[in-house]
Amino acid sequence: MAPQRLIRGFTALLFPFRFSVEQLADGSFNPTYSLKNGSQTNLWLPAPLQPYHLKEHVAAMLGTQGAGDIGSIWQLNDALRRRLNLPDRRTPVGFTCRGREEPSTVYLDQARLALFTTGVGFLELTVEMGCASGEEMQDVNYFLCEVKSDANRLHFEKRLGKDSSETVTLSVLELVERLLAPLGEVEDFDTRPGLHYIDNKPIICSYVLLERFDADAFGQLLFGLRTNFKASYHPPQEAYALTGSPGVLHPFENVYWGASLNGMVCCAALTGQEKTDAFFTDTFPSNFRQTYLLLHLLRQHQRYAVQDLQRRFASVGDGLNTGSTQAVNAAYDRVRQLLHSGVVFKLKCRFRDPSSVEHINAVDTLLVDTLQIRENLRDFEDSVRQLQTVAGEIKAELDAREQRRKRLADLRKEGLIYLITALWGCVVFLQSSWEVVEKISGVDIRFNNLLILIPLVITLLPLYKMADELRRQRRKMKEMEEEIKKDK
Repeated sequence: MAPQRLIRGFTALLFPFRFSVEQLADGSFNPTYSLKNGSQTNLWLPAPLQPYHLKEHVAAMLGTQGAGDIGSIWQLNDALRRRLNLPDRRTPVGFTCRGREEPSTVYLDQARLALFTTGVGFLELTVEMGCASGEEMQDVNYFLCEVKSDANRLHFEKRLGKDSSETVTLSVLELVERLLAPLGEVEDFDTRPGLHYIDNKPIICSYVLLERFDADAFGQLLFGLRTNFKASYHPPQEAYALTGSPGVLHPFENVYWGASLNGMVCCAALTGQEKTDAFFTDTFPSNFRQTYLLLHLLRQHQRYAVQDLQRRFASVGDGLNTGSTQAVNAAYDRVRQLLHSGVVFKLKCRFRDPSSVEHINAVDTLLVDTLQIRENLRDFEDSVRQLQTVAGEIKAELDAREQRRKRLADLRKEGLIYLITALWGCVVFLQSSWEVVEKISGVDIRFNNLLILIPLVITLLPLYKMADELRRQRRKMKEMEEEIKKDK
């Protein structure tokens, strides 16, 4: 089968990461640079979003003029590209990779940064393809995503003056590191710190316009691009089916959408009709970036935000088995915070039917089903509620245990106070009895006098009552000590 000629193609690479949300407030992710004319400028500029046919509340999530409801999106300041040793938008870049003899031509069209208030971020690199065929683009996609392979490199000429230039070579990983360096320590979603641990396989979002429609070529390309396979891979024939396959949508005769956990792709073909072909060549690429790429970003954020909630949830239960009241109380509070975070996520980050245009909603449904967002969030909420119930029971038992300890301590204090008070009372009672007997008898009582027995016998009554009360308190304390031993 002859390769299909590529009319138009580009791919956005999405690198997900965790970052410190405080940087959104203090702006530390966005350093300032001095230009040659002395003016100051920032690395990132607010990205003016112009979503095509998206409802207002969905567009407002990332804002149309800066910060939105759940985050903000920024674009690389093109004036700083040379300072960062990056190619300009129109500078052709040769991409060499293992297994291909000739370099492919690409263009680094756009770099954007999406930072969400959940602490999830994405670096987006949009690469315009100068490839001859869809198969070549498929391979370029594959090797661009192998960011840790030193064999895959970008080469371009950087002008130094009117008649001089130098060849700059860098890898995709070096490019990512330069752009994310101001964020400091970031983590990937395997909880590994550092930029060098950024996800080995970024998420792709591609648009492909081919010269003509061919069912076999479309099937293979649609599958290969959405799963990020090389063109030389040979999955089973049923994987190429254009109808009845999971992750495939066919809204128009010449358009197919494909989605998987690895990415999303729109494959279109020229129709031979002038207006239709002009739309897919010139107009739809802009719509794709402004609408479908934004939807893809919002849905991927939901996917990774739920993953992050699940990661935080997994570590909560550690304190519940320690037996420490402080650890259990802390774990219980974290469970409540997580449940609150899940509610906030549902209220602020979720949406349905983002557009009044049916096929846009159909693409969105394809993404939601493929990424299993609803199921993952429901499982997370169920798990948190179960853990909240267990934590509540353990906390109640620990509270009761703590009450028993406090009661035992109180009984000991009460017993000591009662003993001192009773002894003092007996002394006073003995003295009073002594004086009464002396007045009645008219005799000064001495220890060798039998009359001393009278006040002593009288004093024995409160002494006996005091001893009996002390015995009862001692029994209570022994019972509570036994209960506390069982708790341990």
